[in-house]
Amino acid sequence: SGHFTTSILFVRGDDDFFSVDLSEEERRAKFALVGVPTFVFFGEEDETVADKSVYPILASSFTQASPHVRIMPIIPDADHQLS
Repeated sequence: SGHFTTSILFVRGDDDFFSVDLSEEERRAKFALVGVPTFVFFGEEDETVADKSVYPILASSFTQASPHVRIMPIIPDADHQLS
């Protein structure tokens, strides 16, 4: 839907957990909603991530934002859907 698309594509949209443009405070506020163990996967060939060098930065900020987040190893040759 249009709402889903804009919430992902625009910084600070409803589903924008992953933007490198979010401040640590904004990320902590979003991840405060995570109350169960949550595994984060990165695909080596994720077409939605232009600069893969941000993966370590994102991984660190996710684990700092919530004690429930666990970062998994980058999946070789995987796209955004991990296929």
